[in-house]
Amino acid sequence: ETSEFIFIKSNDSLENGKIILRRKYLSNIFHFLINKGIIPISILELFRLGIECKKIIHIFDNLKNSLSLDFHSKVAIDIKNKDIKRPISKRINQYEYDFTNTEYFKNNFNSIKILYFEALQGCIERNGIIFQNTHQIGLVIRGSFCFTSGKSRGLCFVTEDVNTKEEYFARNFNSTKMCKIIFLLETLETDYQKI
Repeated sequence: ETSEFIFIKSNDSLENGKIILRRKYLSNIFHFLINKGIIPISILELFRLGIECKKIIHIFDNLKNSLSLDFHSKVAIDIKNKDIKRPISKRINQYEYDFTNTEYFKNNFNSIKILYFEALQGCIERNGIIFQNTHQIGLVIRGSFCFTSGKSRGLCFVTEDVNTKEEYFARNFNSTKMCKIIFLLETLETDYQKI
């Protein structure tokens, strides 16, 4: 059992910090914050805003951060637990790139690049797999429909250099349909502002 909430102070001029808390304390904290004139938003809404505004959500999108890896590992475990309940013929295959595979991340920290992508059709969601031809090169950190572009956009990590002349594809973790994607920016650490 931990404390009611954790406050992570930020050095960014746009925010004071982030509060991480258990769901059962959410209502009390929301009442307190709203009475003080603070506008709270959820992590999922923060992710959607990050995609719309082309911003990186620093704690959650930085895969070199242990808090981020813990968060993504827990989400991946939830996906796998749901998958176990499906019939064997409809279960998802296991892949090398997986947020629960912490050894993979520890061994490849220096080669990981975080990129912003756009799907030319379809919607690529969290844990989607990135391919160059048939070679698997990365995993989607988060993705959703972007209202400003009218297409699906998101963040992904890749472990190899991206060449604009090559074709890249992505597919959702539980699907076989491939969607062509284009990378819009190089590494986010230089091109994106941090939230």
